[in-house]
Amino acid sequence: MTKDITPQAPKDLQQPGFDVLSPLASQALFWRARYSAPSPVLNHLPLLFWLCETIRPRVTLTLGVADAVPHFALCQAVETLGLESLCFGVDPIIETSESDDEAAAPEPADLSEIRAFNDRNFADFSMIQQQMADQGPALPSECKIDFLVINQPASQTLFDSL
Repeated sequence: MTKDITPQAPKDLQQPGFDVLSPLASQALFWRARYSAPSPVLNHLPLLFWLCETIRPRVTLTLGVADAVPHFALCQAVETLGLESLCFGVDPIIETSESDDEAAAPEPADLSEIRAFNDRNFADFSMIQQQMADQGPALPSECKIDFLVINQPASQTLFDSL
């Protein structure tokens, strides 16, 4: 009679539904972005997809949608995963004081193409808006943000508006 000498995994790792490799083997890491545009964020899309799959947010907020790549990546993840989530994209308009040089004041971004893409693909659960940074919260007060993406240079005005 031969004795079985196969190593056994500890019992706590053999729980039903527990897979040690599942965080590493996520299919979300290999998704192709549906919205593609030149962006410094492109290399981070697998991370955004994976985080959305892992966190499963109910409400996402992207600050800075003039570069809409990260916002639409979140929308794509929400749609692909079948999550019941809301995705908000806000492009804060930072007003400069009269003492500031008017030439240095940035023009508000033209979001017409970005809004059109949003309306064609994600209008059921995604909204894009521009608003003054000091205008108050971009979301209704009962919304709690689960996933925040800051996609613009951080400034004191931006922090104050948060």
